[in-house]
Amino acid sequence: MERSKISSKGQIVIPKTLRETLDWREGDDVIFSLDNGKLNLQLLPKRNLTEVLSKIQGRQPNNEFDSFEQLLDAEKRSAKLRHTRGRV
Repeated sequence: MERSKISSKGQIVIPKTLRETLDWREGDDVIFSLDNGKLNLQLLPKRNLTEVLSKIQGRQPNNEFDSFEQLLDAEKRSAKLRHTRGRV
C-alpha cells in the first residue's frame, strides 16, 4: 500500500511505483467516482473522449484525431464556423 498527502490546493501525487505499474503518464485523463465512501480513480482512454463527444453531439465517432487536443481544436473551428453562419 502506498501513501500520499493532499496539498493545500487539493492535489495528490500518485506514487511513481503505481504510475509505472499502470503505465499512467503525464497528461493522461482520469475520472473520479465514489463508491460506498471509497474514492476510485480510473484512467480514461483518449479514444473514449472522442466517442463521448460524438454521442453528445449525436453523430458517429470520428477516430481521425490522435489526441483530445486535436479533437478540441477541430470542435472549436466547427463552432466558430457555425457561429459565423448564424447557426449557434
